[in-house]
Amino acid sequence: MLEFKKSLLVQLTLLDPYSFEEFCKRLLHVFGFKYLKITSRSKDGGIDGFGELKIGLAFMKVAFECKRYTNTTIGRPKISQFRGDIQGKYQQGILFTTSRFSSDAKSASFHNVAVPIVLIDGSAIVNLMIERNFCVEKEVLPVYTNAIDLVLENKN
Repeated sequence: MLEFKKSLLVQLTLLDPYSFEEFCKRLLHVFGFKYLKITSRSKDGGIDGFGELKIGLAFMKVAFECKRYTNTTIGRPKISQFRGDIQGKYQQGILFTTSRFSSDAKSASFHNVAVPIVLIDGSAIVNLMIERNFCVEKEVLPVYTNAIDLVLENKN
């Protein structure tokens, strides 16, 4: 399973940045997000896309940012920048990366008076894909057991 997960992550890092944004948009859709849109490629204001998630009777406005990196660790400054870009416009942010987040970035993602930023690294993306059977297929292999004794016991 570990090799399979690694191969999925490698495939994600090989996507061009715009395809990775589209991939993340579709992943959010699988989790129930609605009205998802990708922003224009230039002058996006630090936001790659946005949508809404229904919570109870209300919809929460969510922005997302996608960073398709291989070895770059995302630090606290990127979290602060993204939060500043969405503050006052969205109730939550989601930052996707195919790489990883620093411990400073993780600690900066949630503050009492600031817009929360959900951090989803490469490993988490792959786990979400598997959890929701998104872009993966599961094969069921037959398992055979010996049942001759069951036939011989029933001599009717």
